[in-house]
Amino acid sequence: MSAPVTLVTERLTLRPPSLGDVDAIVREVSDDRIARWTTSISHPYPPGAIDDFLAMVEDDRAAGDGWTFAMIERSSDVVGMVRLDRTDLDDTGEIGYWVAIDRWGRGYATEASRRILTYGFDDLGFRRVRTYIMPANEPSRRVLTKLGFVPDGHGPVEAPARGGPVAMDFLLLERRAWMDHA
Repeated sequence: MSAPVTLVTERLTLRPPSLGDVDAIVREVSDDRIARWTTSISHPYPPGAIDDFLAMVEDDRAAGDGWTFAMIERSSDVVGMVRLDRTDLDDTGEIGYWVAIDRWGRGYATEASRRILTYGFDDLGFRRVRTYIMPANEPSRRVLTKLGFVPDGHGPVEAPARGGPVAMDFLLLERRAWMDHA
């Protein structure tokens, strides 16, 4: 069983999402400009989906299978979410994130992802972290490239919120490259 973790960056506190975050989370993920780039956030966001999301976050954390963090600005505002999952391979993680629309372009995705990657490599023992993005999602590609991710192919990914498989570009970050890059 994995205990809740809080991580801190220069501008953010990364902590498990709470009931107090629900309104901000629902407001942001209800916007198609966020939902469209994800495989799991439906648009429109269904009533009650936040309860299922919070339960999944807690279950995954308790099982040691996934760590979801709300990105909290010093002002106490939720400015996004970042998640790191353990994949089928114990030494491999998978990262995903979204940032509130009014915070786009401020470096929050890079800052939060950098911290959660350090956690994944140093504390969870991952040897590699992978992710996937839709080919047209250039802002996320820039974030991931800044962090040291490199292309690792492309193909379909199951996307329940999009109604079926979606073409994705795969990216990979090896621990050795992270250590050289960080």
